[in-house]
Amino acid sequence: MTTPIPRSVIFIAKLVVLAKSIFTAQALLMIFIIIVGKVGFRFEQPIPIGMLWWLSMGWFSALGVAAVQLYLSMKIRSFAVPVGLAVCLCIAGLVCYITGLGSMFPYSQLILGLSSQEKTLPIDSLTTLVPMVVFYIVFFILLASRRLKKIDIVAG
Repeated sequence: MTTPIPRSVIFIAKLVVLAKSIFTAQALLMIFIIIVGKVGFRFEQPIPIGMLWWLSMGWFSALGVAAVQLYLSMKIRSFAVPVGLAVCLCIAGLVCYITGLGSMFPYSQLILGLSSQEKTLPIDSLTTLVPMVVFYIVFFILLASRRLKKIDIVAG
């Protein structure tokens, strides 16, 4: 916090690290699915190119949740509370998705992004998913940089 860089850059750097981690996890999941399908179940079909779409949309939709969780972790000093909130908010996200309010709630957007493995390109969810994820990322970057400017950070 003593370096002469803007406060928002700190939050963005943490979000970039999270984005890399999420992408790695998504890529490993895709690789494991392919290995299990080809080796374990001996599927003969070619690997669907739509899996790349699924990988990218799952990764992108997780960025909004990452921004929210990063802000909550920054605001709440405990480790367990943000994790518990994430579990509860994921359940609330499932409820919002089922009731049709999923496009507005960041934890429901994971479902929208990961349901993109359908045979056709889900343009209807794409037109709501991308702007909302971008909104949540920008909103929580601004909120975090505002918090970092106003509140002194206490170690320990």
